[in-house]
Amino acid sequence: MKVNKTQIILVLVLATVTAVLYVLPKKVLTNKKEGANRDKAQTETTNTNAANFKAIDLILKESISELTEAEKKSVELPENASPEILKKVMDSYAKLNNQLGVAFCLEKIKDGLTEKQLGLAYYEAFKQSLITENKLAIANKVTTYLKPLLEKSPDNEIKCAIADINVNTSDNPMTGITLLREVIAADSVNESALFLLGEFAIKSGQFDKAEVRFESLVRLYPFNIKYSLYLAQLFSNRGARKEALETLTRAKKYAVRKSANDSINSSINHLK
Repeated sequence: MKVNKTQIILVLVLATVTAVLYVLPKKVLTNKKEGANRDKAQTETTNTNAANFKAIDLILKESISELTEAEKKSVELPENASPEILKKVMDSYAKLNNQLGVAFCLEKIKDGLTEKQLGLAYYEAFKQSLITENKLAIANKVTTYLKPLLEKSPDNEIKCAIADINVNTSDNPMTGITLLREVIAADSVNESALFLLGEFAIKSGQFDKAEVRFESLVRLYPFNIKYSLYLAQLFSNRGARKEALETLTRAKKYAVRKSANDSINSSINHLK
């Protein structure tokens, strides 16, 4: 199957658009500052755990830079804050869909929380972040909590999180792919593993394999519209316009949110 650079770019653009529509809030993990602050964050994330905490704090401050004054006030966190205040601030971050803020507060509260819960909380922030330097810092937090569990008593949720980080932030993505294959071997309909394998297939140019993964996802999880958008784009890229339109038309009956319906209609119009 011959695919040109334009087609690859279209798929990557779709991945970014769907992430914005279905994962990211209007104002989260933004980072418009360049230069010294970014270099500082990059350096700190490669050092000790204490430095990682400082980097996370910096990212969190930048993530709220575009909030309204009222929103900023709702997430103010005084030093030595009590568990009650921490929970209140965490609720505010949750309403703003700022997963890094939620994870940061959970880590401060800590009492009664497992390593897995804290690691997965930071993993949600990792998935939400779009900036490489931020993702690396957050990935360090995830691995700090989850990697020891992967070695002791791994479950599919932990494997998928570590695999995602290995595939997207390490020089050896096959380590992550191996973990995902283990998950699929144990649970052939695991949503996270199927999506991550499909996403990696796109990034590595294995579009036929990506189609298989997203066909499974659309069949098993039709209410998640982004899978239909991915599949339709893959069909379109290889000239299968009819299949692309059929995929999008079927997806419309599952589009509950207006943003999802608008995205489907936009894709259909692009094909016409």
